Amino acid sequence: MSDDKTIQAQKASKTLRRFGLGLGALGALSSVFGIYFLFIANETLSWSSVDGSVVKTSINTASSLQKGSGATSDFAIEYYVSIDYTYDVNGQPYVSSLYSLGEGENVGRRFRDRGDAEAEAASRFPTGTVVTVHYNPQNPAEAVLKTGWNWGTLTPLLLGLFLGGTGWLFYAVGKSAKVPSQSKA
Repeated sequence: MSDDKTIQAQKASKTLRRFGLGLGALGALSSVFGIYFLFIANETLSWSSVDGSVVKTSINTASSLQKGSGATSDFAIEYYVSIDYTYDVNGQPYVSSLYSLGEGENVGRRFRDRGDAEAEAASRFPTGTVVTVHYNPQNPAEAVLKTGWNWGTLTPLLLGLFLGGTGWLFYAVGKSAKVPSQSKA
């Protein structure tokens, strides 16, 4: 193998290892955050609860890129319901829009038709509806309507494990590459 090819192979091996270490570090950070997020979501199961009231229901939009036919892509508009609710803790009023950890303000599923989202909002959360609010006893301003884990709370951990595994794979391939040492003239 010529000296130029040996140098190129060594650089490629080093690049793979560095890329793997970077992905692994990103995966580790995402995993640590994911574990913390699951811990907090699990804590919501033991939060105190109080009755609250829906003060506003909104229909929001989210756009996503959808694969079209052939090489084309289309934007898809989806609609989701969000609500604002009030609750009192020890005589202190609070307002929140957080439905759950991991889902944020998104109440349930998304709809392709605005009318379906409006029907969902009207049937489940008309203004004045009494809702059970779960709040953090140490910080009553933190509140959710739905407690516990969901796909949104699991995503950071799953992403971290995927990135960490992929990083390890890149590092292992770069480390095990058979690169002859440069010949000395």
